Amino acid sequence: MKVEAIRLTPTMVSRKLQLLDFIRAFYSAHGVGPTITEMANALDCARSRIQDAVRKLERDQLINRQPGKTRGITPISAHDEAVRQLQAIGYIVNPGRRELTAPAPPLLDLDDRGRLTIN
Repeated sequence: MKVEAIRLTPTMVSRKLQLLDFIRAFYSAHGVGPTITEMANALDCARSRIQDAVRKLERDQLINRQPGKTRGITPISAHDEAVRQLQAIGYIVNPGRRELTAPAPPLLDLDDRGRLTIN
């Protein structure tokens, strides 16, 4: 199945978001991440531009990248994105056994089935 990149629209703002959309669609269709060449061909731009966008997506924690591994670029899971967003607004998720200093932020935890619990 061929996955095509969607055209860049004013609401996307950047090539980075266009690339993220392509990575998600490719992963959904194939179960593996695209290569740099596949991304460059789909978005019709240079490999160096793709590599720069991949670095930015990784820095923004929107993708997982395994350096040196072919097809090692995958979108983060919905679970990981939810945890990242909770942490960004001040929640501590699965803090382990470390001591919390007062005042403690709301504490969220995930049970063994991955369900959210609030303490």
